[in-house]
Amino acid sequence: MYYCVKKVGETRVPEKPYLMYTMGGHSWADKFYAHKFNCLDFANAARKDLIKQGIDVFIEWHDKSKNPKHGAFGEVNKNVL
Repeated sequence: MYYCVKKVGETRVPEKPYLMYTMGGHSWADKFYAHKFNCLDFANAARKDLIKQGIDVFIEWHDKSKNPKHGAFGEVNKNVL
Protein backbone atom coordinates (compact mmCIF):
# COMPACT_ATOMS: atom_id res chain seq x y z
CA MET A 1 0.00 0.00 0.00
CA TYR A 2 1.18 3.52 -0.74
CA TYR A 3 -0.17 7.06 -0.43
CA CYS A 4 -0.32 9.99 -2.88
CA VAL A 5 -1.12 13.64 -2.29
CA LYS A 6 -3.77 14.91 -4.70
CA LYS A 7 -4.79 18.49 -5.50
CA VAL A 8 -8.45 19.51 -5.43
CA GLY A 9 -9.69 21.73 -8.25
CA GLU A 10 -12.09 24.62 -7.73
CA THR A 11 -14.57 23.54 -10.41
CA ARG A 12 -13.16 20.25 -11.77
CA VAL A 13 -10.31 17.79 -11.32
CA PRO A 14 -7.01 19.35 -12.44
CA GLU A 15 -5.21 17.79 -15.44
CA LYS A 16 -2.14 17.06 -13.32
CA PRO A 17 -3.48 16.59 -9.78
CA TYR A 18 -0.75 14.47 -8.11
CA LEU A 19 2.21 15.81 -6.13
CA MET A 20 5.62 15.14 -7.67
CA TYR A 21 9.00 16.12 -6.23
CA THR A 22 11.61 17.59 -8.57
CA MET A 23 15.11 19.05 -8.19
CA GLY A 24 13.55 22.51 -7.89
CA GLY A 25 10.96 21.57 -5.26
CA HIS A 26 7.52 20.22 -5.99
CA SER A 27 5.37 20.14 -9.09
CA TRP A 28 2.14 18.52 -10.24
CA ALA A 29 1.88 15.51 -12.52
CA ASP A 30 -0.38 12.67 -13.59
CA LYS A 31 -0.67 9.45 -11.58
CA PHE A 32 2.27 7.77 -13.34
CA TYR A 33 4.77 10.37 -12.04
CA ALA A 34 3.18 10.91 -8.63
CA HIS A 35 5.38 10.60 -5.55
CA LYS A 36 4.39 7.42 -3.74
CA PHE A 37 4.70 7.74 0.03
CA ASN A 38 5.21 4.47 1.90
CA CYS A 39 4.34 6.06 5.24
CA LEU A 40 1.16 7.96 6.06
CA ASP A 41 3.08 10.30 8.39
CA PHE A 42 5.29 11.57 5.55
CA ALA A 43 2.29 12.03 3.25
CA ASN A 44 0.50 13.96 6.00
CA ALA A 45 3.53 16.22 6.52
CA ALA A 46 3.57 17.02 2.80
CA ARG A 47 -0.21 17.67 2.90
CA LYS A 48 0.19 20.09 5.82
CA ASP A 49 3.01 21.98 4.05
CA LEU A 50 0.88 22.39 0.92
CA ILE A 51 -2.14 23.54 2.93
CA LYS A 52 0.08 26.19 4.57
CA GLN A 53 0.91 27.40 1.04
CA GLY A 54 -2.82 27.76 0.31
CA ILE A 55 -3.16 24.66 -1.88
CA ASP A 56 -6.21 22.48 -1.23
CA VAL A 57 -5.08 18.82 -1.18
CA PHE A 58 -6.00 15.44 0.28
CA ILE A 59 -4.28 12.07 0.67
CA GLU A 60 -5.31 9.11 -1.46
CA TRP A 61 -4.34 5.51 -0.60
CA HIS A 62 -3.67 2.81 -3.21
CA ASP A 63 -3.55 -0.93 -2.64
CA LYS A 64 -1.88 -2.89 -5.46
CA SER A 65 -2.31 -6.33 -3.87
CA LYS A 66 -4.04 -9.09 -5.80
CA ASN A 67 -7.34 -9.07 -3.87
CA PRO A 68 -7.49 -5.84 -1.84
CA LYS A 69 -9.81 -6.17 1.15
CA HIS A 70 -11.19 -2.61 1.00
CA GLY A 71 -10.83 -1.83 -2.71
CA ALA A 72 -7.98 -0.60 -4.87
CA PHE A 73 -7.91 3.08 -3.78
CA GLY A 74 -9.71 5.72 -1.76
CA GLU A 75 -9.37 8.93 0.24
CA VAL A 76 -7.68 8.77 3.64
CA ASN A 77 -10.13 9.66 6.39
CA LYS A 78 -9.24 13.12 7.73
CA ASN A 79 -10.22 12.04 11.27
CA VAL A 80 -7.33 9.55 11.23
CA LEU A 81 -4.81 12.30 10.52
